[in-house]
Formats: sequence, structure tokens, C-alpha cells
Amino acid sequence: MKYNPPMARERILDIGIGRGGTYINWDSPYTQRIGLDIDFAFLKMLKNVYPDVLPVRANTQRLPFPAGSINTIEIILPCSYLLTPGLQTYHPNISVDNHQAQTWYPEFFRALVPHGNLRIFGDMWLHLPSILTGSAPYFRHTRINHLSLDEFRQIGTRTSRDLLDKYSTQFPQDLKTRFEEGLVEIWLLKRT
Repeated sequence: MKYNPPMARERILDIGIGRGGTYINWDSPYTQRIGLDIDFAFLKMLKNVYPDVLPVRANTQRLPFPAGSINTIEIILPCSYLLTPGLQTYHPNISVDNHQAQTWYPEFFRALVPHGNLRIFGDMWLHLPSILTGSAPYFRHTRINHLSLDEFRQIGTRTSRDLLDKYSTQFPQDLKTRFEEGLVEIWLLKRT
């Protein structure tokens, strides 16, 4: 008898998935996680560790999905090539391209189902006012959760582990305080 996996009821688009993380193990059997990244090597590693994740190499400004086909878009600790859409303007080495910021949110809006969610997990470099202002025509924020160090650790990505290593060994006390206060999860709901 051939095993047929359950039909996915929820499709999560994980933007900038990289190598993935332990958070992927939290998905229900009815979830189809789609890992989007521009780095082919990361996607290959992802597929080896998380074979149920559908890897897709694509750009966020032209998502290769039909309108209304994704339930949730997640961005977990955006790294260098995801920083330009106005997410992390506090970082001293990042310049923000406002044109890119204007094209991101409409594309997310297009791909999401009605009442779809955009979830962003960030650290102290996240610039919350830019996210709320830039996304306002397309999304309304529903909640902002401040994460503890333990909740942040449970995300289990290489980026989160690297940051926690730096936190414990290299950050001066004032930066540790800023880091702890800046760990957030932002929920945005697609406007109808």
C-alpha cells in the first residue's frame, strides 16, 4: 500500500530560509513549508536536513506563486541580502533602498490568501517604525511579541546560534541589554 501524506492545509513561505532551523520541526503534518532563498548552496543543504521543505530559488520582488496561494509568509532573522527593504535601518553597515521596500509589501500582499499573515522575527537591528509604516497600505499589525533569550534560542537557526555566541562572549553589557530588549516577533495581517 502506498503512503499518501496529508494534503497541506497551510502553506508557509519562509523567505531567506538559508539552512533552516529547529523551528521547522514545529510545523504540523498539514503544513507545506516552502523555503525561498537566492543561495543555491543553502537550499541544497536545507533539502538534506529538512527533506519535507520545498526549496525554491527566487527573488522576493517577483514571487513565483499565484495570487492568493500562500497562508503565511515568515522572515526569520533577515540577513544581509534581505535587509534592504527597510527592515533593519539601524545597522551601521546597511543602506536602505526605499524602492525595494515599496515593491516587497505589494508582492507579499499579492501572494497571500485573504487574511494571510506576515511574520517577522528580528533582533536589535530591526527598525520597527519602518516596518509598520512601509507595510501599512497592505498590512495592519496585530501583535508584537518580545522574545526572551530562551525563546530566541529555540528558533534554532545558524544566525540565532551565532548571535547568542557573540552575546555570551563578545557583547559589552550595554549591547547585551539592547540585544535582549530588541528580540521581537511581529505579526502583520493582510488588509482586505
